[in-house]
Amino acid sequence: MIDVSKVRRIAFAPSGEAAFRRVTFLGLSHSAADSGPCTFTDCTFLDCDVRSWQAFEASFVNCRFEGRLESTTFFARDLTRRFRARRNALRGNDFSRCQLSNCDFRGGVRLSQNTLPDDVVWAPDIDSVVSALNAKESTLSHSARERLSDLRAHVRDLVEHGQEEFYLDADAIPDLPGREEVWELVKSVMAGGA
Repeated sequence: MIDVSKVRRIAFAPSGEAAFRRVTFLGLSHSAADSGPCTFTDCTFLDCDVRSWQAFEASFVNCRFEGRLESTTFFARDLTRRFRARRNALRGNDFSRCQLSNCDFRGGVRLSQNTLPDDVVWAPDIDSVVSALNAKESTLSHSARERLSDLRAHVRDLVEHGQEEFYLDADAIPDLPGREEVWELVKSVMAGGA
């Protein structure tokens, strides 16, 4: 077990490739983590409180996350093209004991290969979700329709960058009038409700 609770900023691979296998990171608590080109296999992140982790070059296989991840994005491939071409693995991970707040999965992450917390929504087909939301738009208030428009722009960006499976947590919808109405609609659509 590695206690990183006192570390202010961490770079997991500051000078090249790194691989972590069966490591428990305790108290990962900071903003702007830099994973670099690395692979985490069978690792555990206990009591984490991470903000703004952009895992451009990181693979996570069979890892467990407990705590909170905020404004964190996991990439199946680097979409910025700032780093060399790399296909990241993201499968078998357990986020069920982690609060995800305004997080994202991009570039073709297969959410179905991971366990997500119960308070988020996901679907294997992003297009069907968008169609269902569009069909319900007329039932929304004016402010909720504006939030739905924001959400559609976000989804278009995901699709343009290769994401096929849909993920959303409540914090991803701007905290403006109509937010709760759209969140309830999204949950209803995802549950197959009318």
